[in-house]
Amino acid sequence: MSSNNLVIARVACVLSTLALLPPFAHAQPVAGYLGGSAEDTIRDMAIDGAGNVYVTGGTARATFPRTIGPAFAGVMDVFLTKYSSSGTLMCSALFGGPNYDRAYAVEIAPSGTIVVAGRAGSGLPTTLGVLQPAYGGDIAPEYAYGPQDGFVAAFDSGCQFVWATYLGGQGREVTRDIAVDGTSIYASQTTTTA
Repeated sequence: MSSNNLVIARVACVLSTLALLPPFAHAQPVAGYLGGSAEDTIRDMAIDGAGNVYVTGGTARATFPRTIGPAFAGVMDVFLTKYSSSGTLMCSALFGGPNYDRAYAVEIAPSGTIVVAGRAGSGLPTTLGVLQPAYGGDIAPEYAYGPQDGFVAAFDSGCQFVWATYLGGQGREVTRDIAVDGTSIYASQTTTTA
């Protein structure tokens, strides 16, 4: 699944507790805690066919638990955390640039690729050959977040970064939700431009 199969539709918790509910009637409920002393916000979760649970959002904490990938990079970074159906931490990664970055959506492709999407400032690590490798700009930035564009990023089943693309123009775009199938990623955004 590549970033070139994006379909874009544009439309003009300070501390998070994670509850893992079993996908099977015979399993026992599992509860856990993900967060710390800074702003950690879970924005979305997904469950794959094996019952693994994926959560994503944003963290303002350099000590957010991670098992792979780069260290905390900015004001707010995206996190992606994967738990087994029994609640065991399988992997956790941070993703972001020097500015405010946060995920709002996570989906699991049939191939096992983990796809996250959200908002990002300039400096987000993107990859060659994607739909939009460069930041598009924001002529009307919000005070709280600064200039923002939408983004979509992909990770392998072990939370290892694969690719990322911006989705945005001269306005403020935020990718709010995504859906995936075997060949495409569908992104829904809010925007300040027509």
